Formats: sequence, structure tokens, C-alpha cells
Amino acid sequence: MKTFFLLLIAFIPVLSFAQAFDRLPKDENGKIYYSEVIHVDSVNKNQLYLNSKKLFVDALKSNIETIQMDDKEAAIIIAKCFYDIYGLTQTGLANLNELDRVAQMVYTLKIQCKEGRYKYEIYNISFANTNMKIPKMTPAEDYFDNGQESKFRGPKYDRIICKNAMEEYIQSLVVLIKSSMYRSGLHNDNKDNW
Repeated sequence: MKTFFLLLIAFIPVLSFAQAFDRLPKDENGKIYYSEVIHVDSVNKNQLYLNSKKLFVDALKSNIETIQMDDKEAAIIIAKCFYDIYGLTQTGLANLNELDRVAQMVYTLKIQCKEGRYKYEIYNISFANTNMKIPKMTPAEDYFDNGQESKFRGPKYDRIICKNAMEEYIQSLVVLIKSSMYRSGLHNDNKDNW
């Protein structure tokens, strides 16, 4: 009975990780995909495009690897972005005050604007395990896969850190997008009126 109980306890993290991965939003191809259409009736297409441009230039500039598309006519901006994930790893156990960089998450962010609404999309999410000499980019779906361990994916603990960090980061990114896009542009300060 003790053996059964110990086996059950050992498999709880594996089962909960698999269930948590299954709850992530996915597109029709099973790829992790975050998207939402937001209606902002008081803001026109041009102002929404300018707001998205300001978001990329001001708020996300340190996380942008490349701007892949910036089309004012179509009111679309697409950028390849990154986010460094830190956590307490086995090598960091000696000094609990310091966190090690566990992985780098790379993703694509697309914002498309129309009259009174915009759509954000976060997709092509990949991870590079930074504990390796030559980090290899792994699609998030493969990185979180509970199948056989592989050289580039890293230990399960690191993958749990990455999954949690990804969800937290994307939630904060969505809040940032929504607050940035809602600006109407009608409240200009007189400081710049020279």
C-alpha cells in the first residue's frame, strides 16, 4: 500500500503538468495561440494603429528582436519578440538570492487594427534552453511535451518554470496591449504645443 501511495504522489506533478498544458489556448493545428478581438468604439483605425506603434516603440522596445511587418495602410504590425525566463535551478541552490536564466521565450506578436476594433495575436512561441552550450529553439508544444526526455528540452522542473512564466508574462502583455490601445489620442498635453 505504501508503494502505491508513493507512486501516486510521484506522478501527481506529471499529471498536473499535462493537464495544465492541455488547458493552454491552441489554434486548429494544436499550436499555442493567444488571440482576442477588442472593440474600442471611441477610437478610429488610424489612432489604433498609432497606439500599437507606440506600444511597440515605447513599451516593448527592449523585447523586440525584429519588426517583421509595419504596414500603415493595412494597420498591421508584426514583431518577433523575446522574454528571458529566470528561476531557481539546481546550480542556483547554493545562493538562494540569485535566480538563473532558465530559458528564453521567443514569440510573434501581431496587432491588426480596423475601425473601432483591433485584434492581437501571440503565436510561434518557442523556447531556447540557456543551460546548453548551443541553445536550440524548440516550439512550445514540443518543449512542454510529456514524452521522452530529449537533450535540448531540459529538465521537467525547468519546463514547469517556463510554462508558468509564459502564462504570467502573456497575461501581463495582454494587459499592457489593452491599456496601450485604449488611448484615444484626444488628450494631448499642451507641453508639446510649441
